[in-house]
Amino acid sequence: MRLAVTAGACVSTLIGLLTAMDGLAPPYDAARRRLVAGGPLGHLDHILSFAGNQVNHHGAHGIASYPWEWWIDVKPIVYLNINPSQPAPGLEHIHPAVHFLGVISPAILLLALPALWLSARSFRRGTAIATGGELDLFALAWVAGTFLPFELASLVLGRTSYLYYMVIVMPGVYIAVARLVATIAAPRWARIAWIAAVAIAAIVMYPLTPLP
Repeated sequence: MRLAVTAGACVSTLIGLLTAMDGLAPPYDAARRRLVAGGPLGHLDHILSFAGNQVNHHGAHGIASYPWEWWIDVKPIVYLNINPSQPAPGLEHIHPAVHFLGVISPAILLLALPALWLSARSFRRGTAIATGGELDLFALAWVAGTFLPFELASLVLGRTSYLYYMVIVMPGVYIAVARLVATIAAPRWARIAWIAAVAIAAIVMYPLTPLP
């Protein structure tokens, strides 16, 4: 019963959000040069058919990467690069310099797999719920439900994927890492150093304006 209610809530939320977004910005089919018809169901069909055509059976090339590589930040994507000393055509006299990468914080990824392993170990031993760790199950379910489909699609269908797809996996990772940092017996200085590393990475790696 709980599974049915959860599935119904997910479907209702998906259809409701697609309907709202379609009202704000009607979806456009660039290949056919026309708006996507059929309401939210037509929009969903377009999403799935478009994704289904993104395949390459000869491996990941260019900025594409395999899902398992996301855990070690393979193939970051340059979202914006402005170098005033070497301007691209049409971008002359633009300041300041910008190098904006699509990449996951290494400090968080450093603890991601150990944190998920600890959550799985805690839940398997039956200690998670007893210690208020329902979040362990939630984190594991989130990561499994969002990451494994990408991995299976890559292995079975040759689906092309990119590092930024990891964005939907990261909420589960954040929860697991937060649980690990909060519960592991580590010196206070080690926790402070890790938190500082997360903050520094956010400043250095995601700059819209570089540090002087």
